[in-house]
Amino acid sequence: MAREVECDRTVIKETFRKLGEINFFSLALPRSHGGCGESVLSSVVAVEELGRASAGLALLFIENIVAADILAYYCAGPIREKYLGPLLKGEIVGGWGFSEPKGGSHSNAIETTAVRNGSNYRLSGTKVFITGAPIVDVMIVYARTAGNKLTAFLVERNTEGFRFTREEEMMGLQGAACGELQFVDVRLTADNLIGEEGDGVKILNFVAPRAKNYTAAVCLGVTQGVFDCSLEFARQRRVHGASKAGLELVQKRIARIASRLQAARWLVYWGACLQEKGALTNLEASMIKSYLSRVALETAEDGFRIHGSYGYTRSCEVERLYRDAIGLQVTMMANDTNDGIVGAALLDRS
Repeated sequence: MAREVECDRTVIKETFRKLGEINFFSLALPRSHGGCGESVLSSVVAVEELGRASAGLALLFIENIVAADILAYYCAGPIREKYLGPLLKGEIVGGWGFSEPKGGSHSNAIETTAVRNGSNYRLSGTKVFITGAPIVDVMIVYARTAGNKLTAFLVERNTEGFRFTREEEMMGLQGAACGELQFVDVRLTADNLIGEEGDGVKILNFVAPRAKNYTAAVCLGVTQGVFDCSLEFARQRRVHGASKAGLELVQKRIARIASRLQAARWLVYWGACLQEKGALTNLEASMIKSYLSRVALETAEDGFRIHGSYGYTRSCEVERLYRDAIGLQVTMMANDTNDGIVGAALLDRS
């Protein structure tokens, strides 16, 4: 599937619909909010399996889960009724726009504004590295309102002034369809507000830990993929008439991958259990995402070494996984940023 996505984007929306039919986007959402009421762990495992097949697509699917969660918990009335069902069914693609050209993913650096005029707003600004930018149907957009308040809005793609400007040509994570969006004097009504003015920080604190732990699950899927293809290659490849699996160096690399994989899996599942109890904070989620993405890259390096020259060819699965693992270092906040969150929080506690 991953190679197909790299060459043909038309499969993405078809996959959305298929996942909607099996309730992928609503697994962990409580029944009281329109979901299936299954455990968070079941949803995390589902994301992990998709990440194993295509990390880029899995990141795109996470955006839809996150957008649906925001609508389910923070919206009421017309917006919730109009969009939540289609998001959960995979009939439309949802996303959220936070990162900007000058400040990246730092909330204090957001320059997009929503100026109120009576009961309406005029939204203006630019969002970059937005997952699903070329195909998204509805966006959760963060902007500054009066008093420098961070506020979230829901914006339809067909709204006048909503512009998709370019798609980034990335090394990996092709299915994520990452790009830039511009909002040029977009007219919104009070119905487009998510929550109240100034609720942006509260909504962000709600959704960021979830998104980071789901991203960590994607990293786990990549790590599992590296382990699987490396194990198979080592067993099948023969060097000087002997199985490569008999080489001590290869055995050590396989052992490292296996131990990292197991430790990473328990960390992600711990995050799922915390989320289930409503106890997952940005501290734990930042720690989990940063560690899991590093594990994915370290194991991809070992997997590449096991494959030798074959690992550098496009026909080899580990080549794609390696490129995806590099991209995961900067997805859902760069690791340095997440590490800074963790360090600052821990030092502040002492």
